[in-house]
Amino acid sequence: MTQRKSSNWPTHVWRNITPQDAGINTTLLNALHAHADEQENLRSILIIRSGLLAFERYYNGCKSNQYQNIMSCTKCIVTTLVGIALFQGLLPNINQPILTFFTEYHPSQLDPRKQAITLLHMLTMTSGYDEPNAWGRAHSLPTYLAESATLLNVLDRPMCNEPGLVYSYDNLGTYLLGHVLQRVTKMSLAQFAYTQLFQPLGIWQDEHGKPFPWKNSPDLVDQPHPFGLWKADTDSLWSIDQQGDEIAAFGLQMTPQEMAKLGYLYLNRGIWDNKRILSSTYIRDCLHPYIANTPIGYANWRLGNRHGHEVPYGDGHGGQTIALVPDLDVVVVLTATPQGIDSDTLLNFALIAIKT
Repeated sequence: MTQRKSSNWPTHVWRNITPQDAGINTTLLNALHAHADEQENLRSILIIRSGLLAFERYYNGCKSNQYQNIMSCTKCIVTTLVGIALFQGLLPNINQPILTFFTEYHPSQLDPRKQAITLLHMLTMTSGYDEPNAWGRAHSLPTYLAESATLLNVLDRPMCNEPGLVYSYDNLGTYLLGHVLQRVTKMSLAQFAYTQLFQPLGIWQDEHGKPFPWKNSPDLVDQPHPFGLWKADTDSLWSIDQQGDEIAAFGLQMTPQEMAKLGYLYLNRGIWDNKRILSSTYIRDCLHPYIANTPIGYANWRLGNRHGHEVPYGDGHGGQTIALVPDLDVVVVLTATPQGIDSDTLLNFALIAIKT
């Protein structure tokens, strides 16, 4: 990956380039725009090429500076924060057993398989916990919102597999990662995210670097995630649980341009404005399958091949998407209402226009 010039870093403002100068087929791009205009739940499409904003369109009343609920793309942020904590030495290593961070957990009968669960297993959603998909859906509300819900409830879930063998989507595993980060950083999840990731990248800041731009414009804030609580007066656009902790699995709000910054950090293998934020090895591992023939990297980074290109992407409910095309030096961002869009079709449209 080529080192960027300092002037190309979009910490505060993305520099623009015409689609023609970015090597994008404008006829096909117009077809993308026409198709997008017909999508009643679509909010935005952004295409970044070589660090320059080549295409940016907003739909159905959405604005460029509007904060949006990015749903499970939140997990990609938390994955990044784990990488930062490892890079800074706040976490010892990725194979650290998860129970070593929760020494207060003393069940009367401990399944020995739990002692083998590591940070890596939580990141790759291969912890071995029993039926996390069904369990997560059936108990999302009590887990995150009920006064009786505790961190120990999450740790106490039954096991059904040896760790590391079976992938199964698990909101609660990411929830645990958020608590690990709180314990090792001595900060809330939002505080650590802001100081170590958002502030360097210019996220949750306006074009002048002023933080929390929504404070004077509450109309810029999206509806909170339905499975979380919300503080009206806060420095954090991130849903919380009953105990007041940010929910690591979902509920974060960002603008589409801010989502693109995360993608650009990954394209640049962890470097931002000539400063390393997290290791290139960690990013490589995030974007490669942990289990053979399973198109899943870390947390919610998914892996795919489209039109002859490797396209890792983060996704969230409704079609929220941060897609990377490393060999074309491209980031594509899609956002939508919770009712959802056909993000696959839109992403394919974009990639065909870029490739042609």
